[in-house]
Amino acid sequence: MTPPDQAVAGLDRPPLIRPAISELQDSKIVEVWKLGFTVPDVIGLWVGEGDLPTPSFISEAAVASLQAGETFYTAKRGIPELHQALIAFGVAFHFGALRRSNSHWRARYHSR
Repeated sequence: MTPPDQAVAGLDRPPLIRPAISELQDSKIVEVWKLGFTVPDVIGLWVGEGDLPTPSFISEAAVASLQAGETFYTAKRGIPELHQALIAFGVAFHFGALRRSNSHWRARYHSR
């Protein structure tokens, strides 16, 4: 039994899943989720439900997104526009100019 499985197995709770289901191999995302239980300083915000109502600006943005047809998962590598914005910010913050060449992002490092 792996350390993440040991951490989860140590929780005092009745079995809620059929044996046939609990015997299935974990996905990689579940492995990462379980690893969070083994890190003492990690505050697990990856699952569960908050105890406060969702702020209206978030609810309104969700409704607008659904009405705009944004009802599918994002690309596995993330939202391209957000990806580009984060790259641009990181490079500008740390190194300066950014250029795109042959479908790969490359930073031109220069002194400030």
